[in-house]
Amino acid sequence: MRRAVALAATVAFLAACGGGSGDGGNVQQPLADKVVRGLCATVDAAGGADPASASSPFYDDAHDGLHLFAAAATDLAPNDAATLLQTMARVEADLETAPPATSLRADAEALLAATTAVLSVLDLDAPPCA
Repeated sequence: MRRAVALAATVAFLAACGGGSGDGGNVQQPLADKVVRGLCATVDAAGGADPASASSPFYDDAHDGLHLFAAAATDLAPNDAATLLQTMARVEADLETAPPATSLRADAEALLAATTAVLSVLDLDAPPCA
């Protein structure tokens, strides 16, 4: 039952954001590197003087890849995929407020951790933040 709920939440979120074709073929190490670099930059910007600048690396470098990772991990680790999507939704919500929510840095750090977990399930490496 728990797996079914997590899977249903994942599928619903993928549909709502328009991401996730279910095609794990696009999930390769270069994409993992780009997404993690984007998340690292998001975390850095979120803790800096201009938290609103976290929006660019998040949406330009990480967002679409995160949907692909979640879709690819849904059958392998539905709870990890659901956690990734739920955490991503918190970051999106943080970025929608002006100024961004004070929880942005913590939520971005949680998203980086959730992404690392999903990449591990997909046998991909998460490069360390510089």
